[in-house]
Amino acid sequence: MLHFRALFAILLSGILLVGCGGDNVFSPSIVTEAEAPIVDPDTGEPVAAAPLSISTSTLPSGAMGIGYVALLNANGGVPPYSWAIDGALGLPDGVDLASNGIISGTPTESGIFNFAVRVTDAADISRLGVFGVSVSTPSAPSISTSSLGNWTLDVSNTVLLEASGGALPYTWSLAAGDLPDGVGIGTNGWLSGIPTESGTFAFIVALEDNNQAVTYRQFSLVVEAPSAPTINAVSGDTLAIAKVGVSYAYMLRASGGIGPYLWTDEGGMPPGLTLDLATGILSGVPMTSGEYILTVSVEDANNEVGLMQFTIVVTDADVPAITTTALPEAELGVLYAAILETDSDFGPFEWAVVANSLPVGLDIADSANGIITGTPTQAGAYSFVVSLEDNNGNIAYALLHMVVNGPGEIVIHADDVTSPGTVGNPYIAILTAQGIASDEYAWNVIGDLPSGLTLEGANQQTATLQGVPDTADTYTFIIELEVGGAGDSGYVDHKQFTITIN
Repeated sequence: MLHFRALFAILLSGILLVGCGGDNVFSPSIVTEAEAPIVDPDTGEPVAAAPLSISTSTLPSGAMGIGYVALLNANGGVPPYSWAIDGALGLPDGVDLASNGIISGTPTESGIFNFAVRVTDAADISRLGVFGVSVSTPSAPSISTSSLGNWTLDVSNTVLLEASGGALPYTWSLAAGDLPDGVGIGTNGWLSGIPTESGTFAFIVALEDNNQAVTYRQFSLVVEAPSAPTINAVSGDTLAIAKVGVSYAYMLRASGGIGPYLWTDEGGMPPGLTLDLATGILSGVPMTSGEYILTVSVEDANNEVGLMQFTIVVTDADVPAITTTALPEAELGVLYAAILETDSDFGPFEWAVVANSLPVGLDIADSANGIITGTPTQAGAYSFVVSLEDNNGNIAYALLHMVVNGPGEIVIHADDVTSPGTVGNPYIAILTAQGIASDEYAWNVIGDLPSGLTLEGANQQTATLQGVPDTADTYTFIIELEVGGAGDSGYVDHKQFTITIN
């Protein structure tokens, strides 16, 4: 009878808590049963101990769909303690009380939940307490991405849509409007593809969280036709002066259009100089003095052509020339120093790097004397153009190469490649080469990719595995990455992946 009355008092106390308590602060209603002598459970002898009591006074609030954890504590009595729900009222669905007093789980319903707990010590003495937990409904997620940038026709593009709030995981979808042909949105929020039509496309994206809360956002995606490439040089349309019989190098650059580029000498080249068709580097040993007007063209992957004329003076006068043709190799993490040299006596000089860059960690620390120094922090093969200006304002250029030797290790960073895909839904994963810098990257697939997926960006530091899978299965394959060219001068890494297409 005492137990029935105690439980009735507990339930009544819980009702009062709902009526007047705050959102998450509930004081336990402790029911003290008739005291009995505390005895040692092993010896049966009386034990002097403080009375058993529940010391936890409040429990934190929770949110539906978000992990919850709280700890109930007791004092006195004879440890260890054992906890359990007492009575018909319980915790929110998805949340449980363990015997060690830990309340944990992920609530699947919201509201205010009052319940009774019983703690029992090793002497079989117990105490009851009533608690309440408030579980709120989390706010709907918010889409934080505001712009998709401008995309280029027939060029692979990717944008990751981002959001905050709500309950993970998120599911993305196209709610209204049309994407460009060749572009799709994955349930993971990747907007990707190769657009095959240009124009401005308006559409609405839907985001649903784990609590089925949905939010929407309208976007506008601009797909532009690529422009024709243009040619530029560090010194404008007048190239650096060349000296008869002295090695010469100058790097022409292209921008716009779609790479790779193909360079062509359209006429007027000084005898002894040639144009590299793949790199746009003008180099050689000029043989005849004079002023030359040469025409150079560059063609991009869309067969768009850019054309430009340059003036180059070849002289046998005493103008500066950079006589350094090769730099010593560097070791990763080891202090390095090298001196750039010239045959000119018209100092003081000013040395600079004017195209590409030195290895990471190195610099022309003494620009008057051309001293390259520092500690390289990234292995790889580097190409760059240096300039020399003498006291008369004459400028010479040279293309130089440097190798930073490292451990020969690269890392293929691609955690999201293992994410499962779904037949008919766009899939994308990003692969990035880390550890070695280079102008040459080659990605290869060994084995079979999921049907419908391809590896894009094969000559870049970052590649994408993308497409729309069309066959459900589990696929295992190897990605091979070669950095810095083939043979002994290159670095190779392999990484195995497994993708399940549902």
